[in-house]
Amino acid sequence: MAQGGAAEGYSLYVHEGKPIFAVRRENVLTLAAAKEALPNQAVHLGATLAKDGTMTLTVDGKTVARAQADGCLTKMPLDGLQVGQDANGAVSDYETPNAFKGEVGKVTVELGK
Repeated sequence: MAQGGAAEGYSLYVHEGKPIFAVRRENVLTLAAAKEALPNQAVHLGATLAKDGTMTLTVDGKTVARAQADGCLTKMPLDGLQVGQDANGAVSDYETPNAFKGEVGKVTVELGK
């Protein structure tokens, strides 16, 4: 899933079997990337961006990667929310549309106060 593009946004995607959470803030890309590939079964991926910029990536509730962005996004991303691909401007260092080849069962986006 992705929202935004090359200036501001976030994405949660899989590259070479490994989940990656990307945040692009004021054109600066920060990645929280798992070191191990996902199992060949359904999993629950989670990504959290805290107010202070702390990025956390989880698989089935277990933290698999952390990173530190400079903070939250500074503005609403221009590209709308997309699930299963990032068809417009790329948030991360992949080529668009970067379509997911698996199946997405459910997506939940929660915004803080």
